[in-house]
Amino acid sequence: MWIGNLMLVIINLPLVGLWVRLLRVPYRMLFPAILIFCAIGVYSVNNAPADAIMVAAFGLVAIGW
Repeated sequence: MWIGNLMLVIINLPLVGLWVRLLRVPYRMLFPAILIFCAIGVYSVNNAPADAIMVAAFGLVAIGW
């Protein structure tokens, strides 16, 4: 764990500027991008559209719709 955390610090220190710039992306652009990447990731595990639909359904249930 200590070695892993040390490696993360070493890797992330030069990237601090990139992470700060990422926070400046407007929410209206960032939120759909996150949803698309999540759907692509879920679909790519089994190449089944039902998996992406199931994740969307659970997401809707989780937010209370």
